Amino acid sequence: SPYITSTALFLMKMLVSIVYVFAAINKLQPSFFEGKTVLFILREPFSHWFGSFTLWVFAVLSVLSILIEFFLVFGLWFSKTRTMGVIMGTLFHSSILVLTQRGLPFNLTMLATYLLFKQTTKKTVISCSLRSALLSKIKKIDVLNSLDFLLVPNLALRSKEKVKKYY
Repeated sequence: SPYITSTALFLMKMLVSIVYVFAAINKLQPSFFEGKTVLFILREPFSHWFGSFTLWVFAVLSVLSILIEFFLVFGLWFSKTRTMGVIMGTLFHSSILVLTQRGLPFNLTMLATYLLFKQTTKKTVISCSLRSALLSKIKKIDVLNSLDFLLVPNLALRSKEKVKKYY
């Protein structure tokens, strides 16, 4: 049912916001505001550039990262700020990947979660119906029941008779 799909979508969006709020709160400490944390992280890959930079540049980057994370907590939820949020988040996570050369899985995951905030339309419900139909066809040809792991999470999309079969 579309209700279950929208509930799951809402919960995933909430998880994204929770990640950003706790990341921003965790950075609210003096050493981060002073830029020392960012300086330490960037020391290895860009040590040859440090002669021209002073600590205030890293302090500005630190404050900017906190502001971006706090903005993304709410900015992705509203249609008027969503585009700006996606642009800021994409630049933020891409720059983290390029500058730190760390956190590839996390940063790519956060970039992918921006798709969750795309406006939902009737196509979402249709795609769920299509997925349900596809999974029922797979079940018919799966004689060894080796693909049950695909079907069990989708029990809410089936009739009560099929649900009883699994429990």
